[in-house]
Amino acid sequence: MNDDVVYELILLDVFSEMGRKISSKEIGLEWVKQLSFGWSAEWIALQNLRNGFLPPKSGSLRNPFSDWIGVQMRGMVCGMLAPGWPMEAARLAHVDGVVSHSANGVYGGIFAAVLASLAFVEDDHRQLVLSAAEYIPKGSEYKKCLDYVLKTVHQTDKPKDALKLFDEYFKKYNWIHAYPNMAADVVALWYGEGDMTRSFSLLAKAGADVDCNAGLVGNVLGIISGVPEKWAEPIGD
Repeated sequence: MNDDVVYELILLDVFSEMGRKISSKEIGLEWVKQLSFGWSAEWIALQNLRNGFLPPKSGSLRNPFSDWIGVQMRGMVCGMLAPGWPMEAARLAHVDGVVSHSANGVYGGIFAAVLASLAFVEDDHRQLVLSAAEYIPKGSEYKKCLDYVLKTVHQTDKPKDALKLFDEYFKKYNWIHAYPNMAADVVALWYGEGDMTRSFSLLAKAGADVDCNAGLVGNVLGIISGVPEKWAEPIGD
């Protein structure tokens, strides 16, 4: 069990059976079959599922963690199931996301999914971020935060200055909330120049949920240009 990959593997199990007819209910039922524990939003969702509350209630009922990073952490698999098809990536991320999260937490998953999907057809890293942002519902809190992040990086030359501003802006949020980690992802993609090592270095400096963010950014950069040998070789590709 590894909370960074198990949800994607379950999604793929259900997708292999149902294809694009996949449903939140079937994903939730598979969670009950395969998972023995979880963390934060996913743990509450699992308990809700065991008590008979199916999605979307499983993700929203008595869940104070429903805006945290969980769906944003795992959404890239939905983009990989819909290469160059961002609206389908967004739909799949929503279907999967409401199992454990609601509203802004789900939008974080949509952002991750669309980034991965568009990475198959867009190799300009800054344009990729801007295009993916267009798939987040206008008027949502997630979109408001994302727009602030994009405005800031547009106006800020140095990543360390942007990170300082984001530390202050998002200081009231937990380190595994979706928003500050979205900001870290954007910084890595915006200033990283497509270089995986540079991008990972920026994520390390940003702090917060570093492994989840490197998973997202590494996924996107790997789609665009593959994984550099110095990263792939030590872990057997």
